[in-house]
Amino acid sequence: MKDDPLLNSVYALPLISFLIALPYFLLCLAGSLWFGLPYYFGLFWFVVVCPVVVLIWIGKAIYTKIKTGRFDYSFFKSLLLLMPPFILYAFTLIRYGCAISV
Repeated sequence: MKDDPLLNSVYALPLISFLIALPYFLLCLAGSLWFGLPYYFGLFWFVVVCPVVVLIWIGKAIYTKIKTGRFDYSFFKSLLLLMPPFILYAFTLIRYGCAISV
């Protein structure tokens, strides 16, 4: 867990999130029916994976504070970088209505 790039890199999670949200936005905007795959990946990523990783980041920051006495603020930078893909995904879902209903 110490060398896990998804948990230790400030840029990994926002970059992956952006790579999921951007194709979803572009395919939806173009009126393509192929937006379904990024839609499902985005739902899984933004609803399951990102919240779990953020909780792990917060837990690591608290653990570091307890163990070493200093607080690790690097996850705040990641949270700020993670907001634009979330907003883009939500904007596309709400504004353009690109959702798949059963």
